Amino acid sequence: MSSADGKTWSEVSGASLSEQDAGTLAELELPSVLDADNATLLDNVHPRCHVDPDPTDVVYDLVALGAGAGGLVSAKQCSRRGGRSALIEQHLHGGDCLNVGCVPSKALIGAARRVRAAKGAAAYGVGVGEVTVDFPFIMQRMRSLRARISPADAVSATSTVGADVFQGRGVFTGPHTVVVNGKTLHFKKAVVASGGSPTVPPIPGLREVPYLTNRTLFNLTSLPPRMTVIGAGPIGLEMAQCFALFGAEVTVLDVAPKVLAREDQDAAKVIEQSVRADGVKFDLGIKNLRFKLAKAAEGGGLPTVTAEYDDAEGVAVSLDCEALLCATGRAPNVEGLGLKEAGVEYEKRTGVAVNDQMQTSNPDIYAVGDCSTKWQFTHMAGTQAQMVVDNAVFGDEKKVHTGIPAVDSVSNSLLFTP
Repeated sequence: MSSADGKTWSEVSGASLSEQDAGTLAELELPSVLDADNATLLDNVHPRCHVDPDPTDVVYDLVALGAGAGGLVSAKQCSRRGGRSALIEQHLHGGDCLNVGCVPSKALIGAARRVRAAKGAAAYGVGVGEVTVDFPFIMQRMRSLRARISPADAVSATSTVGADVFQGRGVFTGPHTVVVNGKTLHFKKAVVASGGSPTVPPIPGLREVPYLTNRTLFNLTSLPPRMTVIGAGPIGLEMAQCFALFGAEVTVLDVAPKVLAREDQDAAKVIEQSVRADGVKFDLGIKNLRFKLAKAAEGGGLPTVTAEYDDAEGVAVSLDCEALLCATGRAPNVEGLGLKEAGVEYEKRTGVAVNDQMQTSNPDIYAVGDCSTKWQFTHMAGTQAQMVVDNAVFGDEKKVHTGIPAVDSVSNSLLFTP
């Protein structure tokens, strides 16, 4: 729900937020204290006083659900090429990449690479003295960069090219209708670009303790002395490596006996050696993992969470941390969208079923990106969206190319190898 007082997020930042504004920030998983950078970000990607257009008597050539890469490209390209399009998003425009993925993670990686370079400078005959890390500054810089980039994905940028933007949750009510904020949109074609969300496995005690995912990790403002990471995949490793270089004591836990179990194992070994060299510890092949809260957060500080498990040798281990990062994979966002009512087949685990032209079981509805493909990359969603616009709106019959190199998913960690 948008505010009616006409003020922007920047105009209310620094003041006591209304109950409605505080609730919005909680839904968006952003800190309750709104700084200038996050206010600027929100002004662009979730305007406080956005007013939905009137869809009465309009039949859209294309409606996109979700304003990540897939939805943005779909709606914008359709409009730029003469079609009538609409874009629906209840969360943040720019999707995971801008807000909680590519952009903030690479800002941290950039800082961490410089920490490593400074620590290793003596090997090149360069004396830099003691290397210190200002973690609050690193996070402020990340927020500043994210805000600076956000105009590219802004609501205003989409509206400027002629697409109608609706800020709310879109739910299909039939094969050619979708409702958002009580308004019914009629369409000839639609594209589901609802993305994915971090999975939280059913580990005993996990949901009863404070934990982080990629959606909340970048809200940290103080460096946790100790961090435990659940999951030795690409996201877990790159963040473990960053925080270890920043000065945290980091341990990665996984039930699998190897890191990057789904990737090329020669590459995985190189990455593991590099990450270990930067101070990250591993406990792999563990069993009977469980969590409990050892100490609640007090006075704006960090909590203490205890992980208990049996290591690969069967030895009982107890491990404390101030930050617990859950990096155990992602699941497609397919629930609560009315897909059944639209005649769209899907599964909770694998997402929307599509053919090689990205059509669903309803031939007038397509799906792109993390909600429908195992290739969960921003560039993949954007490429699929371009193809969908060609096929759905302009009558082409382009097919998705499935030979995507898997090395892309570990390339960020490879940046850290010597």
